[in-house]
Amino acid sequence: MSHVNYSPEEILQILRDFYNFQSVFDPEVDAGAQLTFATSIADWISICDLISHKKLAEYYHKLFNLNTPVFDLESILKNKSSTLEDFCRYISAYAQRQRITPVVIMSKSCETAAIFKTLMNNLAKRGVDTQNISPGSEIAPLFERKKSYIWLEEVNKLAPGSLTKFNYQENKVMQVAWAMFGLFAFSTVAVSLIRHFHWGLLVIMFISVILFVMGNRIKPAKITIGSYKTVRDLVLSMHAKINY
Repeated sequence: MSHVNYSPEEILQILRDFYNFQSVFDPEVDAGAQLTFATSIADWISICDLISHKKLAEYYHKLFNLNTPVFDLESILKNKSSTLEDFCRYISAYAQRQRITPVVIMSKSCETAAIFKTLMNNLAKRGVDTQNISPGSEIAPLFERKKSYIWLEEVNKLAPGSLTKFNYQENKVMQVAWAMFGLFAFSTVAVSLIRHFHWGLLVIMFISVILFVMGNRIKPAKITIGSYKTVRDLVLSMHAKINY
């Protein structure tokens, strides 16, 4: 299968897509930020609550299957004067974007079928169960699972900008669980200023853990992935992005 390199703009779009996803699903990430080529690496790491320079370099080195020394990427991330433009230009110089070859159905070339097939193959290689996924499958439930970040990665590697808008609201049980956990954290700090840790606070922590377990078994109150209803909608959007 032939490949072409990403453009720096496509790499930046992928970083934005990742950030948009994180800002909705990760409470530790600063919402409302704008990532541009001028954004410093330090600001990007702070905004997105990212991991250490070494692990971050290893993650993107593996994600884009780079053949260059991982130390080169780590050096860019550690450099205090580096910006996202430096990072994106380095990735684009060495990262190869998978080119999708159209499949032939009833003597006619079909690009959308090829995109769906390629996406399913890539997801399956990453451990996602794709056997029961069809073009007509609803897309929101697929992002309720623990493999949702793999979907984000594989879709946007094929067609940057295809998964960039998200809306998510926890169910009531999870909302109460987070409130209880916040109460525990606040109380722990407040009590420590007055006296030693009070074992009674563990009751609050125990209740919050129970609620987290229960909440994880209940569907979110709201989850929307862009304007997509089905996997077919997503594939059509990917097709438009790839051709554009």
